[in-house]
Formats: sequence, C-alpha cells, structure tokens
Amino acid sequence: MSKDIHFKKAVSASLNNLTAEDLKPIALAVWHEDYTPNIGDLSLEEKRKAGYLLDRLMRFSCVADWRKRELVKLVKQLRDATVEYFTDKPLSEEKLAAKWNLSEDVAEALQELLPYQTRHYAHN
Repeated sequence: MSKDIHFKKAVSASLNNLTAEDLKPIALAVWHEDYTPNIGDLSLEEKRKAGYLLDRLMRFSCVADWRKRELVKLVKQLRDATVEYFTDKPLSEEKLAAKWNLSEDVAEALQELLPYQTRHYAHN
C-alpha cells in the first residue's frame, strides 16, 4: 500500500481508533524516508488531523533539522487552511490535539513506536 494511501486512511479515520500498526508506516516514512504527504484532496477535518499528526511526528529527535523546517512549512499551511474553523473551547486534554481543535489523539498508539524513532534505528 502506498504511503499516501496509508496517510489518507489514517486522517480519514478516528484518531482514537488508530493502532501502532496503522501509524507505523506513516511514522517510518516521515522519520526515515523524507515522506511528505499529498494534502491536496483532504477535507477540512482531514487537514486538521493531518496537521496534528505531522506536528506530532516532526517533534521526535530522529527528524533532521532541515526536515523539520520542511514539515513546519507544511504544518503551517495546514493550520492556516483550517484555523478559521476552530472553536475557542479546547476539545481534548492532550495539548497538541487541543491546539488542532481535535477531540481525539494518537498519543497512546505512538508510545509503541518509540523504538523506531531513534536516529540509530536501521530502517531499510
């Protein structure tokens, strides 16, 4: 399955229902393959989820500084495209999800992916 299909499937689903196995191909692609998702055909809700997911993934130490700068631009683009639809009331207790005006998050599922985020992980 292509990376864009994995990404689209993740952002079109409930983030609370995503498992580590659902997120693993996306995380590995962002962390180790310089993957940048195609966001052109996403709905507003999917753009918020995409922004949140990329915002979360780019914060790991295995992401090179130059790559973070690329992702920051994309995250800013997603934020700008969706910010007018945000509410004033935080919808989630998880701070980053609340920043993206989401009531769901992937914090628990990402915990299982920590072994893959190290700069020393040998990704093929």
